[in-house]
Amino acid sequence: MRNALVNQIFRAAYMPIDTHGTVVDTIRAIEIANQTALTILAPKIVDPTECACRTKLPQIVENDAFSAIACGDGEERTYDPEVYKAYYADLTSDAPNAGPFSAVHFLQCTEWSVRPKWGYTGPLAAVNTSYPILILQSRFDPVCPLRDALAIRERYGGASLLVQNSYGHCSMSAPSVCTAKHVRAYMEDGRLPEEGTVCEPDELPFVGRVRDARVMSAEDAMSLEALRVVPMFGA
Repeated sequence: MRNALVNQIFRAAYMPIDTHGTVVDTIRAIEIANQTALTILAPKIVDPTECACRTKLPQIVENDAFSAIACGDGEERTYDPEVYKAYYADLTSDAPNAGPFSAVHFLQCTEWSVRPKWGYTGPLAAVNTSYPILILQSRFDPVCPLRDALAIRERYGGASLLVQNSYGHCSMSAPSVCTAKHVRAYMEDGRLPEEGTVCEPDELPFVGRVRDARVMSAEDAMSLEALRVVPMFGA
C-alpha cells in the first residue's frame, strides 16, 4: 500500500492541477478505511489492479517514445549488479522516495538493444550559440530541480532563465499568461526576459484560477483558455 501511494503522489506531482484531487481522495479513503472508495479509485492509482501471471502482448506503455529516447540516446548499458547497486544508492540518496521508481529505467535500458546509427557525444555546453537560449523552469519541478536549470544557464553564453513560480514538471504543467507572453516575445521578436524574471501561474492545485477572467484583457483571457487545453508532452 505504501509503495502504491508514494508512486501515486510522485506521478501526480508531474501535473498536480489535474491529479492532486485523486491523491487527496485516496489518502482520505485510507484514513477512514473506506474500502469501497479505494476500489473505485484503484484504476487511477495502479495498473493493473489485479495480479495476472500472464500479460497479453504487446505491452503498451504510456509513452512509446520514452525508451527509444532514454535508452537509445543514452549510453549503452549492460546489467552489472555492482554498477546498478552504486547507481541505485546515488539516486536514492538524493531522492529517497522517488528514486526507486526512477531507478527502474536503468534496468529497462539494459534490455534495450536498438542503437542509433549516430549519437552526439560532445559537451552539452557552448560559450556562444547561434542565438541566446531561453530556458523555462517551474520552481517546484519533481524531476528537474531549479538548481539544474541554473547550472544549464551557466553552460550556455548569453542564455536567459525564466522561472515560473509553479508546481509540476515543465512550465506547461500550470497555465501562465505571463510565461506565454515571454515565450511569444522570444519566438517572434527574439526578446529575452530580464535577468531574474519570475512569472506567476494563473491556476494552482486545489485553488483553481487565481485571476478572474473578467478583469483580464480579452487577449489574456483567450491565451489562458488556450493554455488550459494544451496537453503535456503532446499526449
